[in-house]
Amino acid sequence: FGASPDEVKSHESSSYAASEWVNNYLIINSANGVIGAVNGLADNLFTENRKNEILAEARFLRGYANYKLLTFFGEWSKPGSAYGVLLRDELSTLSNIPKARSSVDESYSAILGDLDFAIENAVETNASYYASKWAAMALKMRVLIARGQENDYTEVISRGNAILNS
Repeated sequence: FGASPDEVKSHESSSYAASEWVNNYLIINSANGVIGAVNGLADNLFTENRKNEILAEARFLRGYANYKLLTFFGEWSKPGSAYGVLLRDELSTLSNIPKARSSVDESYSAILGDLDFAIENAVETNASYYASKWAAMALKMRVLIARGQENDYTEVISRGNAILNS
């Protein structure tokens, strides 16, 4: 029988490549919808830091989905490559569908920007099905390991120690 395309990481002929693409862009579009709607509301409609907490969770999800797309469809191990992901930072409409693919560097910047916002603004403790500051830190560690730049490993160790000591 031999290995299936899924087992040999032949993503272009994989049976689940289309669902990975669709599911992650659905997450991104949903997150962008929440971000746009929440940013459009007055701050006085929220108690304490709740507005930023909602935004942090949406940005965590957007960063996660972009990271999945980058590692599945981009040249994630080549930061200088032009083959990153198609970054979307607003709700998709017919007028903004056509868009150029972003570079790997731009993709990592967007992902890390979303995760840094989540680390700064998400709640520390939450039910396991919601994003938290610690989940954002752990995902950032994973992203930095994938990017693999010289200073990334120092931050991975620092973030890991912060999680362990919390």
